Amino acid sequence: MRFTYKLQCELPFTLCLPNETFHVALGDGPTFSLGINNETYSLRFISNGKMSTAFASREMLLANFPDLQTHDFSEKMRTVVFHEEHEDIEEASLPALDNLVEHMEEDLVKQGARYDDPTALAADAKQRLADLSGPELTEFKLRHQQLFHARPKRLPLASDFLRATNRLIRQYMVEVDDPFVEEIGLGHLALTTMLGIFIEFSVDGLILESGPFVDKVPLVLKRPWRPITPENTFSVHKGVGASASPDFARVLLRRAENLVERTAYRNAIAEAAAALEIVVAKSIQRAMASQGKSQSEIDTELDSTKFDFQKRAKIQLKNWRGKGASDLDPSLWTQIVSDRRNHRNAIVHSDREPSETDARAVVARFRRMAELILAL
Repeated sequence: MRFTYKLQCELPFTLCLPNETFHVALGDGPTFSLGINNETYSLRFISNGKMSTAFASREMLLANFPDLQTHDFSEKMRTVVFHEEHEDIEEASLPALDNLVEHMEEDLVKQGARYDDPTALAADAKQRLADLSGPELTEFKLRHQQLFHARPKRLPLASDFLRATNRLIRQYMVEVDDPFVEEIGLGHLALTTMLGIFIEFSVDGLILESGPFVDKVPLVLKRPWRPITPENTFSVHKGVGASASPDFARVLLRRAENLVERTAYRNAIAEAAAALEIVVAKSIQRAMASQGKSQSEIDTELDSTKFDFQKRAKIQLKNWRGKGASDLDPSLWTQIVSDRRNHRNAIVHSDREPSETDARAVVARFRRMAELILAL
């Protein structure tokens, strides 16, 4: 049997590229094909009593919905990026199923079934399984085996798709000098017509499952999603009304986390490392100023460790604040030293792009150390 995996997303802007396929290199593996389409429309329609959305060219929509009129179309979508790949697998290689009742419960919930008694769902599922004929039960098992095989591929496929899309965007930015595009994260895509990366699994031409993939980014992004207290609001008023800008180290830490989401891993590590350096320097400055030291004395003290961050964070910080970075969390400090050598220094002076796993971990560690120092 042939599995087909289709992924597509609408960008939050338009790439001024022709409708062609671009083969994007991702590390040492095979290239990842990305199609560009600037002629896609969306159409809302009712299917089996539920509202659905179709994404296709105007011609294809007219062919599949012959009663359409011109005014039925929404506005043309922005650039749609898509990918399709295939996998041939024997039925005997499909994963085994442990609990058929749970799979029937899943089908019932998808169909909109509602139960007042929590035990009623399981009872209904058992009865419906018992009512299936031999061929129907075989078909039911096969479909869920296929789903069990396909679903684990959602995350790695979506990750590669996002990485490849951002690589294409970066190349476009360089070659076209377009100031209106930027790298994207799942948060950007969750707000588009497709509500994320739209993924469709099919087997031998029959659709198994389809829908948007948004991972941890909730669709509630269309509305306020952070609880804001009166104290938060007051702080914002106070902050923007002050002559001083927000703490730049905190800005860099937030920016680093955002860059990870947009697959700009190199930039994320550089920003997080810079934030930690600023936090250490500012902490020493504040301590010296509180002890009556002049700006000249502060500058001289910091200049002595200008090219030795370890000495500044471990010894100089301890001299003025009572604790150095290694005292705050010895194991974390050891890892920070390693991260600066193997990641921060290695990427700043090269064109190496770290992995997502490394970037997330490094940024989190830099942030944790910065928070410990800020709390001194």
